[in-house]
This record gives sequence, structure tokens and C-alpha cells, in this order.
Amino acid sequence: MKKILFDIAFRNVRRRKLQTTLISIMIIFTTFAIFAMVGMQSGAFKMLEDGYTKMFNGDIQIRNIDYTDEDAYKVLISDVDVKSVEKEIKNYKNTEVNYTKRNMGFALAEAKNKNYSFLLVGIDPDTEKNVSQISQSMVKGNFLTAQDVNSVIIGEDLADFLKVSIGDEIVMMMMDIYDSFIIEPFIVTGIFKVGDMMLDKNYAFVNRNFFVNNLTYGDNFTNITLKLKDSSYRKDLLNNLKDISNKENLTTKNQKIEILPWDEVLLFLKQVMNFNFIISNVYYFVFILLVAFTVLNSMVLSTIKRMPEFGILSAVGLNNSQFKWILIYENLILCGLSVIIGSLLGMAFVYYFSIHGVPLPPPPEDAPLKFGSGDSRKLYPDPTSIDLIYGPIVIFISCFFSIIPSVIRLNRSNPVQSLTSI
Repeated sequence: MKKILFDIAFRNVRRRKLQTTLISIMIIFTTFAIFAMVGMQSGAFKMLEDGYTKMFNGDIQIRNIDYTDEDAYKVLISDVDVKSVEKEIKNYKNTEVNYTKRNMGFALAEAKNKNYSFLLVGIDPDTEKNVSQISQSMVKGNFLTAQDVNSVIIGEDLADFLKVSIGDEIVMMMMDIYDSFIIEPFIVTGIFKVGDMMLDKNYAFVNRNFFVNNLTYGDNFTNITLKLKDSSYRKDLLNNLKDISNKENLTTKNQKIEILPWDEVLLFLKQVMNFNFIISNVYYFVFILLVAFTVLNSMVLSTIKRMPEFGILSAVGLNNSQFKWILIYENLILCGLSVIIGSLLGMAFVYYFSIHGVPLPPPPEDAPLKFGSGDSRKLYPDPTSIDLIYGPIVIFISCFFSIIPSVIRLNRSNPVQSLTSI
């Protein structure tokens, strides 16, 4: 009997061509649009994430558990503290892991009667090249070398503010770990521009030996920054490092370090992405709701117009319960096929642009963040499996359950009485 009811429902879907076409186009377009929007959003998030992690902050950072930005030059760790985790980093086989040690602290600089406070970063030039993009972003002069003494590289915006160029002197005042002031002259040997306003105006880099000899008085450092060649292994390596760190804590009772992923270091970026995700989901919900109400309205009006038809079918032996199954089958066919077609089109869209990318226009000159060029100025959709599944499922459920008012109305009606209206 159910096969007969299904055949009737399939016939009804084909018979109402205009209604079927309009509803199908709306569901197909909505499903496709959700795929496209989720794919583009995921690609934008990935582009931001890669941009910031490659630029300077890395995928993972290891630092003192008591670290604060204000006392960065004081809150240090040593090789002894990270001996086990550093061994794990070197032995990790799933992907290449580059890492570098950094010292950080605030400095007040004076040059040509101009003063400015910024973050001074002590780096190991050889290892820093494999972790950040500073060395590839030099616009004037050269990147630091291990032999450089009292040399500094600064961001282009900072250089413009201080009115300095290659070969000019900057006098810096800093505090060491004993709260004593250190005043030291530096020669500008390089100017970089990575495209991030914060880095270009508020960061300067010197050889880490300066911190060791003048500020920390020992080979201690603020953090270790890691950059993975394949960032998809980030979570796996992070878990491995945390496991080793926890075991160390259980045996020595002297845990000094914390191991943080990029999103806990760049909290502001993660918050912006979360906020954008919430707002986008509100848009998706409203979009889907509009389609669901359109389908609901169409089904209710169709049910009212078809009451005489149900009356005739009732005369040949069908009952209200079987009428409900006809409506359910109709909605199942209409929504199911439309969602499948929309999903296939959406998957094709995501797949194509995940390979070829969506070209982005050049950023405006006053944009606070300008990274990438050429292919890196393309957006590549990168949705997860959950992203690809939940959209079509929500659309199907929303559209399918729009049949409920029609079923309720049919249950309260007497199709036989409607025959008098024929």
C-alpha cells in the first residue's frame, strides 16, 4: 500500500510543475548558497590564521606559566625547563617543525629628537628565518646575522615615525631583570614591512645575545615559537607536548612552562573569528527560516486547494492517515531531491575553488593587515566535514517539517465534505 501512496505522491510532485519548480529552485539555491558561504568563510578564517601564524606568532608557543606582556623580559624559561619538550620537537616525524627562541621586553627609543616605546625582541637570526616572515620582508638593508652586535632592524612605520634610515643610530633605554636601567645605542641595519600595522610600528629586533649579556644575564628566554610545515598536525604535536609536560610535572613537581596553540596566543583574532562565526550562523538561520516558511506556505495552500481531490480518494477507500503519508512522501521527494542537487552543486563549487582559489582584490593602502601576494592573495575554501554536512541537514529538516501544519489541517478536516465544493 505504501508503494501505491508513494507513486501517487511522486505523480503529484510531477503534476504540479510550477509549484515544484519554484520550491525546488529555492531549496537548491539555499543549499548551494550555504555551501558556498560556509566554504568561503572557512577559507577566509584559514587565510587569516595562516597569515598571522606565518608572519610572526607561529603555530605553538612555549613560555613561562607566569608570563605577562608587561614583565616579558623578567618571566623567563631555560633549556632545562624545556629539555623534554624540545627533544619531542626534534624527534617529531609527521611533519617538519621549525622553532626558535626569543627574548622580549619593552624599550623606549630616541632618535632625531623623537621618542617612541615599542616591543624589543631578541632573536636567533638563523632559526628565526624558518619561523617568521621578517627575514623575507626586508624593504631596506639586511636581516640580522649571528655576528651582528648592537644592530637593530625595525618596521617601516616605526622608521617613518622616528625619521631614521639605514645606518642611523637609535638610543634605547630598557630595564634588566634587576630593574636597573640600561641605555644602549643601536645602528639601524634593516627595515622590514610585513603588512601588519602592529608589527610594522611596534616591533624591533636585535640579536638575542644582547638580552643574554645585558638584560637577563644568562641564556634564558621568554618563549619558544614553533612553526609547522603542515599546520594540520598542529593539534597532534600540541597534545604530544602537553602529555610530556604533564609527565614532567608529576615527577619533578616543578612545572614552569605552558604550551599554547596560536589561538590562545592571538586571543583577539580568535574572538573576531568567533564573533564572525556567530553572526554568520544568524544569517544562515534566517535564510533557512525564510525558505522553510515559503515551503510551509506553499504546502498549506496546496493542501487547502486539494481537499476535493482528497474527498474523491476518500470515496475510493483512502483514509486521513494515508493522505498524511501522501503529503509526507511529496515533501520527502521534493525536499530530498532539491537538497541533494544543491549539495552536489555546492560541493562542485567548493572543490573547484579549493584547487584554483578565488582571486582577491589588492588591499587598500591604509589597510591594517596586508599579507600575501600572487597565489597567496587567493582565497581557498577549506570547510570541514561537519561544515559540509550540517547545512544540508538543517535545510532538509526545516523544509521537511514544514509539512506539519498541513498534516494538522488535514487531520481536522473531513475530505468527504469538500466534495460538495466540486
